[in-house]
Amino acid sequence: MFRSKRRATERKNWGVAPSSMPAEIIYPSRMSFYNTPPNLGISLEAFEEWAIDRLRVLTKLQQLQLSGKTGLKDLDSGLKPTLEKYLPLGSSRNVSDEVTQKQRQKDHYSHFILRLVYCRTPELRKEFVEREKLLFRYRLSLEEGGERDSFVNSLDFEWEKVDVDEFEDLRPYLETVSRDKADIASRDYVKVDWQKVADLVDSRRVFLRAGKVYVPASLQQNLVVNEFESRLAVAMETAAMLLSRLDESTRLMPILDHLAQFGVTETFQKNEALDGKIGPSNIDSVVKHMPLCMSQLHTTLRQKNHLKHDGRFQYGLFIKGLGFSVDEALQFWREAFKVTDDKFNKEYQYNILHNYGLKGSGKNYAPKDCKSIIANNPPANSELVHGCPYRSLRPEELVGRLKNMGIEDRMELNKITDQVKNTNYHGACTRVLELTHPGLKVEEVVQHPNDYFLKGYGWQNGLEVAYTK
Repeated sequence: MFRSKRRATERKNWGVAPSSMPAEIIYPSRMSFYNTPPNLGISLEAFEEWAIDRLRVLTKLQQLQLSGKTGLKDLDSGLKPTLEKYLPLGSSRNVSDEVTQKQRQKDHYSHFILRLVYCRTPELRKEFVEREKLLFRYRLSLEEGGERDSFVNSLDFEWEKVDVDEFEDLRPYLETVSRDKADIASRDYVKVDWQKVADLVDSRRVFLRAGKVYVPASLQQNLVVNEFESRLAVAMETAAMLLSRLDESTRLMPILDHLAQFGVTETFQKNEALDGKIGPSNIDSVVKHMPLCMSQLHTTLRQKNHLKHDGRFQYGLFIKGLGFSVDEALQFWREAFKVTDDKFNKEYQYNILHNYGLKGSGKNYAPKDCKSIIANNPPANSELVHGCPYRSLRPEELVGRLKNMGIEDRMELNKITDQVKNTNYHGACTRVLELTHPGLKVEEVVQHPNDYFLKGYGWQNGLEVAYTK
């Protein structure tokens, strides 16, 4: 599926070897259930750029949804321009056109790429399914009748057409629940198991008998959308298992990580206040100013001479925010891992360069903020130390870590653990900052690890500093 500038990468996930674009039409319809994984090679740059374009569409859809603007007219004015700019599907009249096929290939691939991005937690899977369902529903509403019917017929759904005799027998009941006289006139009904259209049953918009729901033509779109949603939900569970098997040294991992925080901390701006003050030679002396999420990563790195991928990613962007240049970052990680140059160059160097925008799409990414660290990809077991410790550690483990940081007051420890129980992780972390830097008063809760560091480091060194993304 993915092709670097010089050669195609091995497609371990989909189990299909990359190939060139075939001459025959492979995307006959504008609509898709995305049942078949991609099987063609694309560059890593296209991999990232196509995913970002789809994220722009889903982000716009999310904004409209939060504003309660999900009606057809709202989507026509709010979503359609973004959709036509970033994810056009071409005309059904020009299905064999090369541009049309390329547009549909982009739609197909970008959907599967984002499955890998959003499959990491139940919350993210649910969010992705909901956004894609809304996008699918809107696109289906834009299809012309003939094209829509052709697409639906190609799906081979488990529903049964209601014949004329059965329709006439049930006509009085169907007329009672029908809200559209055209449905009765058309006699176009299908019957399906009631579980597939529970929302229609709950709203009393359909006739139910013997476990079968009789759905008129005007509501059959709901059947298609619900089926799309249920299949995608199952597929996301499969994607989560596939991602867990993906080699952490692969070049795709940093791209997936950056896509996961799209729109949160997208672009990095250097903080001049720390320019030249922190580097590989003195990083150990400033660990006391780091928030717990970063100090535990640093400590583990020193103890084991290694961090798992998620930990490297989280800590690597953090030290970038402290002022590490790319050369200093390469020096730091090379010395910390204590591996041969050949192993380091093969397994770790690319990801570090990608963090600095020197590989992949060239985006200069910013350190992750607290919201992103808390929400995305929490540690799956005690061997992993990335993520937010206030969320992931057991109470007794957290208290032990806090005591190691010098906090012994039982009342303060109880206050912090109470905040954690109430999921006020920001408040707990901010209080730890104050307790470990006597005299420091923080007016607003900390929402970024680099801001935490700057407040503590600046307090001790008399610097007026603030974190800027």
